[in-house]
Amino acid sequence: MGIYIRIAGWRMGTKVIAISGTSGGGKSTTVGALARRVPNSIALSIEDGDYEKNSGIEDLAKWEEDGWDVSLWNLQSLADDLTVLMQKGYDYIFFDYPFGYMQKQIAGFISLSVYIDTPLDVALARRTLRDGNGKSASDLLGEMDWYLRNRHLFTLSNDHQRTDAELIVDGTLPTDEICKVILNRAMLCNKHDSVLEQSTEAIKENFEKRNIQVLWFDTFREIKEYLLNAIGTSDTVGIGNSQTLKSMEITEALSNRGNVVYDKTFGHTQDEIKNLKRKALLADCYISSSNAVSADGSIINIDHSGNRVAAITYGPDRVFIVVGKNKITVTKEEAMQRAKNTAAPLNAKRAGYSPPCTVTGYCVDCNSPERVCNIVSIIEGQHVNRRLTLLIADEAEGF
Repeated sequence: MGIYIRIAGWRMGTKVIAISGTSGGGKSTTVGALARRVPNSIALSIEDGDYEKNSGIEDLAKWEEDGWDVSLWNLQSLADDLTVLMQKGYDYIFFDYPFGYMQKQIAGFISLSVYIDTPLDVALARRTLRDGNGKSASDLLGEMDWYLRNRHLFTLSNDHQRTDAELIVDGTLPTDEICKVILNRAMLCNKHDSVLEQSTEAIKENFEKRNIQVLWFDTFREIKEYLLNAIGTSDTVGIGNSQTLKSMEITEALSNRGNVVYDKTFGHTQDEIKNLKRKALLADCYISSSNAVSADGSIINIDHSGNRVAAITYGPDRVFIVVGKNKITVTKEEAMQRAKNTAAPLNAKRAGYSPPCTVTGYCVDCNSPERVCNIVSIIEGQHVNRRLTLLIADEAEGF
């Protein structure tokens, strides 16, 4: 493929910085402050005009309860306006926008996805101070009651936005400090445009000279079809637990056609789960996702118990690593930061653990008994040529 993909969210020309966060988290304040600070820039918000009114979403709370499916939003008018703004030659568009790369009509415009991580209690206090002036005590108590009944929707929204972000900023910092963090990242990326906009062929070459095959696909559906063709029906298959693979339903597809599949989610007891993990180590094939992949040729994984990185490293004759474009960074160092500060906190929440990062939203290198990042794997090559195949979709999925 000779196309170009966005690595770590950067593109040439006008830079569109999408900034998300919870209500009261400081995103609108930050967008305004950045636009005032940076020459030849402009602020834009999804709440401007009739973008939300014309989106086709009539009941926002119901949409959130039904699974936060961003594909249901029609944002063509917003895409049209972004096109006009970019044609006007602004250097930066600072964009108050919750969906990052998740909504396909807008994803191609985004240069960098930023999430302002503000604790929900701080955001609630800010909203009350901002909007509560002149309200009666009864009205304020009613709003508190509504918040307690709907707090899970704020948590759900934050989880989606944090997963998609390439830069996570502490929302308790002063606005000036938040702006500095974002602009420092912007200036760094600006210096490296030639590196950040890389041909898929160049990235493929970086991996294949390390004996790792790379294949590109438009969708995860295409990756699923490839796996079903590449894996024989008599092959045993180990599965690394992954939100990406769950979304693909690859375990079910393999099992239904007759493959023996070792997926720990089949286990009903701790002993059954342990046995499935062990059998996966000696399967003919192993399928996993990854926490981060760098364009310079590294694959980063962080494990709780180590079964996934063990199988990827040695055992199965063939290993397939499935990732979306949201997991690709420029350098190995950035990949490690993504794995620790984006993937690990969300995976901990998904698994029901409560290390400090599930509260802070980033790694604090804890010694908590709930810690999930116990084993770190950096793959920079393979001894056996093409034992490991990296399958990349031009879609965002997983942590």
